[in-house]
Amino acid sequence: MQKILRPDLIPYDLIGRLETFDRDLAQVNARLGHRLSENYVFAPLKTGSSTKTDTYYTPEIRKQVEEIYACDLDAFGY
Repeated sequence: MQKILRPDLIPYDLIGRLETFDRDLAQVNARLGHRLSENYVFAPLKTGSSTKTDTYYTPEIRKQVEEIYACDLDAFGY
C-alpha cells in the first residue's frame, strides 16, 4: 500500500483506517464542514483474526508475511 500511496512524495493530511473509520470520517466531516453521508452506518467486522494467525500461519510463513509487508507495517504503524 505504501508503494501505491507514496506518503514520501504526497503530504497527506489524513490516512484513514478501517479500524478507526468512525473517528477518521468525523475528522473528514469536520474539515469539510458537513457530513459526507447522512445514511452512513459502519459496523466493523470483528473476525478475531489477530488471535487466529498462530492457527493458520506457521512461524516461517508469519515471518515471510512480515517481511513482504514490512514497509506497510512500519509506514502505517502496525
